[in-house]
Amino acid sequence: MEGNYFSAKISSVGVAEGEGYTTSELAIMSSEKCFKNLEKFNENSVEAILLSTGLPDNFGTSTSTLIKKAFKIANCACHDLTAGDTGFLYALQLGASYIESEKYSTVLVVAAETPTVIVEEDSTSTKRNRNVAGAILLQRTDTQTGFHEFALTTNYEAEEILKYPVGGTRYPISFNAVMRNECKVKMDYQLMDRKAIANIAESIRKKSKYFSSEFNTKIIFPTYFKEELIKQIMKESGVSDSYVFSSIEKGYSGSASIAIILKKFFDSCEYKTTNYILAVAGANMTYGTVIYKIS
Repeated sequence: MEGNYFSAKISSVGVAEGEGYTTSELAIMSSEKCFKNLEKFNENSVEAILLSTGLPDNFGTSTSTLIKKAFKIANCACHDLTAGDTGFLYALQLGASYIESEKYSTVLVVAAETPTVIVEEDSTSTKRNRNVAGAILLQRTDTQTGFHEFALTTNYEAEEILKYPVGGTRYPISFNAVMRNECKVKMDYQLMDRKAIANIAESIRKKSKYFSSEFNTKIIFPTYFKEELIKQIMKESGVSDSYVFSSIEKGYSGSASIAIILKKFFDSCEYKTTNYILAVAGANMTYGTVIYKIS
């Protein structure tokens, strides 16, 4: 799916992290931080809430409705979206599309992940699981700043990367499985890295026009991508790694990692000297890019 220009800009970003919180609690905490960045912001101006998560509070109702309830928003559309590590980009595209269509003018997009609950730790990996949420407020803009291009795709090889012992309708959970501690997802991090090199390098190559002095672009990667992995991706893409803005942190945080790195970039000194951001996300089942024009 590709688009050109969307009349939507990022007005604020908030990030929250911590153990012992549910997905909705982290989502609410990050949203509160996002709102507090804006002077005299009225939460009732939010017309839609989109939540990217692979681990909702429950599977009966949308967890995003709990964000609406927490801020007592009177009239607001809410729905959840699941697309793995790329989920936040899908949610951003949908939110930007809502604004471009003039259906809404203010949309809250949140990514909240609590992988410590369900993803099994791998002692051989540096990717320790982190429970994190990031919230971004999108608002209408009449300038050419904001989102310019989304390119999202799939290369479904989930059964190679992820192993689901139980859970969902395919392998219903049972009391015995819980007692035997068989409910956590097993992830092959090394295979995921190998797939990421090919898939993300290809996505970056397709945006090669942005890597010149004319555009002054920075590439942002998910925070859990290791430095060596980023170097291999850039080498495979044929693009200089001087374009990379990286903030590597220990901890797998799924789709919320893009919100984390966006917040870090907007708070950095490089933000003032950059015209475009190319954000990449995902690796295997879903992956893609988005171009965001700063100035």
